[in-house]
Amino acid sequence: MDAYDYRQTFVITACIYAVAALMRLPLFFVVPRKEVSPSQQQLLTRLVSHEDVQSAMLAS
Repeated sequence: MDAYDYRQTFVITACIYAVAALMRLPLFFVVPRKEVSPSQQQLLTRLVSHEDVQSAMLAS
């Protein structure tokens, strides 16, 4: 006769998945959602450094 039934097996599996999810949780705050290509980064830098944008940000 088996010492454990399927319920205990599923509980152990759920615990393993819960520990794995907790280990993965900090990565959501470290890894960026989307990588920006160098050309997009240059465009964003030019847009943000533009005088109109800077003056609008300072005015608000």
